[in-house]
Amino acid sequence: MPQRLPFVKGADFWSVEPTGNWSEDTRTGRSYADEFIAFAQKEDAANVLGSVVRSMIGHGAYGGIEAGFMSGVAARAIGSVAVAAASLVAVPVLLFAPAPDNSDLTPDLIADVSDSIGPVANCLAV
Repeated sequence: MPQRLPFVKGADFWSVEPTGNWSEDTRTGRSYADEFIAFAQKEDAANVLGSVVRSMIGHGAYGGIEAGFMSGVAARAIGSVAVAAASLVAVPVLLFAPAPDNSDLTPDLIADVSDSIGPVANCLAV
């Protein structure tokens, strides 16, 4: 059952607690993606992804954990092109919705965004 996934609580398939730190939250999301993929492969339960996404939508928030999770799942599903696609979402979020005190603009975050922009540039140059 999906309850073995750390982000599933009862009937809620996306119960997460963001820290407000983009870098930390995206790492958490990627970790959740790895755990989800392992679970889905072991249990032959890829269909659970629909329930996870439906819960994400129901919560109405898209932050670092969600971006990391979707990027991680997509990267495993279709390869490095997914990283480029995820950065198209992550960069606008960073530019237009930083924390009020900008405390999330850490060197780690800047490095994460820089790493994401490289694949986008490569895709656009092709």
